[in-house]
Amino acid sequence: MIDPALEHSVVVVTGANNPYGIGVGVAKAFAGQGAHVFLHYFRSPAKTSSAPSAVAAPGKAFYDAQQVKTPDDVLGTIRERGGHAHAWEADLSKPASAASLFDEAERVFGPVEILVNNAAHSEHDTFIPSGGRLRNTRAELATGPRPSKLALEAYTRSAAAELGQFGITVNAVSLGPVQTGWIPPALESVLLPTIPLGRIGSREEVADVIVFLASEQARWVSGQTIFVGGGHGM
Repeated sequence: MIDPALEHSVVVVTGANNPYGIGVGVAKAFAGQGAHVFLHYFRSPAKTSSAPSAVAAPGKAFYDAQQVKTPDDVLGTIRERGGHAHAWEADLSKPASAASLFDEAERVFGPVEILVNNAAHSEHDTFIPSGGRLRNTRAELATGPRPSKLALEAYTRSAAAELGQFGITVNAVSLGPVQTGWIPPALESVLLPTIPLGRIGSREEVADVIVFLASEQARWVSGQTIFVGGGHGM
């Protein structure tokens, strides 16, 4: 029997309020391993006021409606199964919120051992106005056209290099099409032929990989970007 050594670990998962989302799936997966899970979430006033109240089918409107919910349901599910979970709302685009997040998690559960950065925020900028010359000789893990994704992979490697001396591993998970409420049937039919395994991914399949990367079995894995997408985009 494989023991991932996650029982009683304190795990922070950001962006964990969409009932169909990856954050909720990750929180449930860690709780299933006996970890104490601290769920972060944020419902921006703009999204809360504009999100539709009742949408039944997957798609942008359905996804937006899920993003403004609280994590009460997942908290209840974890606790009913004997797990330990707590939720806290904050806008992580504000630098001070990150420190407050850890302070609150440690107040509730103790020192944080695992962080899953699931919440997304970006501010668009560009190199185009720059003068001089820029040359990158090699980007081993750079896949996909989105600059934010490439920046995240570089950030992952830099953090792994700097934090390795403390025994901290840092890895990134890159996703193929995963149904978190945003893929409508018409888009799914277009995507399926591009996925060798022939189906859209689930949040549970992503969560399994994230739990592995945090487990004792992955103690020698760091600075990597793991693609979880059923072969999509090969």
